Amino acid sequence: TMPLIRHFVPPSPEGRRESVESIIMLTSSRLPNILSILIAAAFAFISLAVLNDFGLNWDEPGNILYGDLLLQYYESGRQNLEVFGWSNLYYYGGIFDLTGTAFAKYFNLNIIHARHFLSVCIGTFGLYLSWWIGNRIAGKWSGFAALTTLATWPLYFGHSHVNGKDLPFAIAMLAICASIIWSLEAWPKPKAKHIIALGFAAAFAFSIRISALMSIVIFYVILFGFLAHRLKSTNFKQLSSETLGFLLKISLFQIITVPIVIFFWPWVAQDFGNLLKGVEVFSKFDFNGSELFNGALVPAKNLPWYYVPLLMLYQLPEIIIITAPLIIVLIAKFYKKLPLAFYATLAFFAVPLLIVFITKPSMYNGIRHMFLILPPFIIGVAAGVVYLIQNSKPIFKYATAFAFISTWSLGIYTSTQLHPYQYLAFNQFIGGVKGAEPKFAIDYWGMSLREGLEKFAALYPNPNPKAANGKYKLWVCGEPDSLRPYMPYNFETIKYSDAQMHVDFTLALNAFYCEKLTSKKQLFEIGRAGAIFVRGYEK
Repeated sequence: TMPLIRHFVPPSPEGRRESVESIIMLTSSRLPNILSILIAAAFAFISLAVLNDFGLNWDEPGNILYGDLLLQYYESGRQNLEVFGWSNLYYYGGIFDLTGTAFAKYFNLNIIHARHFLSVCIGTFGLYLSWWIGNRIAGKWSGFAALTTLATWPLYFGHSHVNGKDLPFAIAMLAICASIIWSLEAWPKPKAKHIIALGFAAAFAFSIRISALMSIVIFYVILFGFLAHRLKSTNFKQLSSETLGFLLKISLFQIITVPIVIFFWPWVAQDFGNLLKGVEVFSKFDFNGSELFNGALVPAKNLPWYYVPLLMLYQLPEIIIITAPLIIVLIAKFYKKLPLAFYATLAFFAVPLLIVFITKPSMYNGIRHMFLILPPFIIGVAAGVVYLIQNSKPIFKYATAFAFISTWSLGIYTSTQLHPYQYLAFNQFIGGVKGAEPKFAIDYWGMSLREGLEKFAALYPNPNPKAANGKYKLWVCGEPDSLRPYMPYNFETIKYSDAQMHVDFTLALNAFYCEKLTSKKQLFEIGRAGAIFVRGYEK
């Protein structure tokens, strides 16, 4: 009979060595993915921990009302049509606004916190997409580099809290990019999972902005490049047949996309011509204001061609700016070997930028309207650099790793300095926000007004003894509606037209339209990292 207990035989030195080597290999192969998960988890955890620190931006009061009107439209059985006549927001899809309003109402949450929570979730999902696409370019370390560069970028962290339009749209377009890559990898027979992924990604984008139509142009640019590459190994007749079959199958994504878009953007289904009207409105969108750009006031509809490139130079992570020229070397040296994912990120960056160069639309509020091109650019450069150095000498690998880690560390430090105003971050090529303050619009959304109001409340905690209602009159050079949720019991805002009447205090942004009120007694100023965002005055 077999013994029930066997004697333990210690492994030989060779066996121990093989075991250790196998553990090291297993750990090193999983390390980049483990680190990616930890970075994304830290991003989400920290974002949620500081969620209450972020106030309302100027657009949010209107967006909150739009979401409320959309909810009323459905709760009334589609009888309350007020949503189709209020302001111009019905030209936009309402997926974020309606979801945020419903989430807040049915879970009994603060609407501001609910919206910012959704924004953080979308920002975290964007990190996953950056990892996924980066992996497709040069493996696990390139996915880690792309994810970490995006996660530690102060601008991304800030917009992941306060931007309910541009950031979700950027991530939706990134999801379309990933879906196109995934579908083409299954050429010529995309499966149901590829079609479903593209359907939901497209629904997400079109339910925010009609400008998602540019994704169709980008798709055909990518497809044309893909077919040109395939033609080298496949005859024209076979490739034509494969292309037709692929397009017929992938076009089924519309079965998912159209109903979702109609639900979250019901205006587009009210009339057959509304879709074309929406395209016309946004193609001719005109903003008559001015923008502080590079130290000069420039009409928003007449900005120089280098408006977006210069802001990218001053706002992207330093490592991306430094290594971006290497992408030219990468393409020149490996253009035949580079994966589809790399060219897809290049297309999702270059095509929208080219459209802007050609159409010359009105632009304002810094680079936020072009935020959609920034994640693909960062992913493409970060992952592309990893691709370029993966077979280089160790010294180049160590130098590149040091440069990435330095930029990530600087990004984290900058975020802690600017908190909770990371959305206005500038990099060290211009000297941070201190260097950018006299040249560009800094706090264009007036996020610092809340802190200014809190400063007034701390200085004057008691009722106004000279007013019958006990309230101090506050004139705000900015958007007072964004302050209403935070208004102290002993303060009230007055309208701009009443500014010449009796006023107790003035709260003014450090902006060209709120020139420093030297005739008034300054009580305080608030800023970060050497830059001033808002000032408080007596009288």
